[in-house]
Amino acid sequence: MARRPTSDLLLGGASAACMALALCGLFAMLWMLASQSAGLFSAAFFLEPNRGDGTVGGVRYQLLGTLILTLVSTLTAATLALGAAIGMMFYVRITALRNGLANFALSMGAMPGIVWGILGVLVLGDKLGLGKSWSTGASVLALMICPTILFATLLGIRSVSRDTLDAARALGLSRETIIWQLIIPRCRRHIVSGTLLSVARAAGETSAVMMTAAVFSGATVPTGLRNDPVATLSYHIFVLTQDHANALAQAFAWSTVSVVLCINLAFVGIGSYLRIWSPPADDDRNN
Repeated sequence: MARRPTSDLLLGGASAACMALALCGLFAMLWMLASQSAGLFSAAFFLEPNRGDGTVGGVRYQLLGTLILTLVSTLTAATLALGAAIGMMFYVRITALRNGLANFALSMGAMPGIVWGILGVLVLGDKLGLGKSWSTGASVLALMICPTILFATLLGIRSVSRDTLDAARALGLSRETIIWQLIIPRCRRHIVSGTLLSVARAAGETSAVMMTAAVFSGATVPTGLRNDPVATLSYHIFVLTQDHANALAQAFAWSTVSVVLCINLAFVGIGSYLRIWSPPADDDRNN
């Protein structure tokens, strides 16, 4: 039996050590989260409204505001990203222009949240008159997370083999039929993956949200598009963690972090279900 090269053994050992270190950090974080929030984390914490200085009651409206911003921004971004990806791949004939658009989207995705927040306040809040509202925050979040979904969608479209496209064209299928019945079903897994990454960013974004949409208290269910802010989990955590001397505020912050984690896990579960029932792309079949 041939012995494995020393470099192979070293690489395998280093990989195992990195994986063990990452898992230890993850489990340590989860254990700390569970121990710090055990006294407050319950069903009532999800359902009761927050009162007083943020350490009484639950996070009903913070949870509602976060879900509104996350769902609206994700659906908007997914729609924009799908349309942009299809346009770039099937309607933009000039390769240099297509690459330029992709690079522009990449640079937009790399912009920090605080910059997006300033742009949202100046353009949507002031110029368009939306003010500080959930619509402003959802629009800014949609633009922030759109590049992630866009690149995942582009990767999915490129995964469809050229032979498959040539066969569809040889059968006389129109471009629209190829897009809706061939391309989109086969890149659905990539779209779901990009959307999951975007949901995590949208649910946890703080700087852009607190500038465009969030208030600490007083917000309930939004009823309009203008000057109608919401309470969010991320901004609630940010404010509570500023009071280091208040043990109850710190416990509330830990419990609120647990709620954010539950939201992300719920979306991961939904995304995993959708990925399982999505048809594989051509490169997945070949692998």
